[in-house]
Amino acid sequence: MLDVTFTPAAPYLLARSIGSPDLSRSFRGSVLQLAYPAGEHDATAHVWQRHDGTLGARIDSPDPCLAHDRLHQLLGVGLDTTPFLRTAAEDPLLGPMTSRLRGLRPLMLATPVHALIRAVCGQLIRSSDALAIERRIIRRLGRPCGRFTLAPAAETLASAHPALLERAGLSPKRAVVLTRAARRLRLEALAGDPAERAEVRIRREPGLGEWSVGVVMVYGFGRHEHGLAGDLALVRLARALGVESDRELLTQYGAWQGLASIWLMHHPGATRHSSWRGGEAVTIPV
Repeated sequence: MLDVTFTPAAPYLLARSIGSPDLSRSFRGSVLQLAYPAGEHDATAHVWQRHDGTLGARIDSPDPCLAHDRLHQLLGVGLDTTPFLRTAAEDPLLGPMTSRLRGLRPLMLATPVHALIRAVCGQLIRSSDALAIERRIIRRLGRPCGRFTLAPAAETLASAHPALLERAGLSPKRAVVLTRAARRLRLEALAGDPAERAEVRIRREPGLGEWSVGVVMVYGFGRHEHGLAGDLALVRLARALGVESDRELLTQYGAWQGLASIWLMHHPGATRHSSWRGGEAVTIPV
């Protein structure tokens, strides 16, 4: 058991950064409990935020050093969002949300394979349905770690029969997309690739489009060069603003498109039943 303190690049709000629930983590009583692979072993951890903004963590792993470093990555405590916050403060869309969202930075999923599963399960369906399919796939193919279940290794997912994924709720086409991408992408190698190369490698897989690229980059590797273009909330916002596409909307945020897209999902114009029609026109840089 290892007790450590992380000092995030401020501002950082753990409670706001948790994101969608999954089988590898839970958040109860202001404490994040999670399981994740660390080298050849699996680790579990309890994480909480103190009043001074630091994070306390208790890690249980046969290799505490590796587990410490991996937890540091998953929590995103080393991500300095200062350049993005400066941009957001002057942005007509992000500016009004700065005080509410400034501490948000999306936590990574336990593995890039988990991010790939989410990227395929979430294509063009309701988020609640997508998460249910994701959970069924991980329960059937993943491995237990304490009271949690981790996503399967890429090799396990690649060798799964598409019919098993169909029984979990995927369409036949997306079942094939998922197993084929797990076999061909070599996900771990993408972590060190330049952003453009990583995006091209993901996008060239049949069935993986702009949104899938964003999910894998943001939630699989903690990288924000590519946003969640194609998300229905962003599509709604682009239409409300009179912008040709949400991809065009995100391009103006440069290397912070991932974080910007998550902020923009909180915009009033992105909500499903919003009557918001915008004010002044938004200028998109060419």
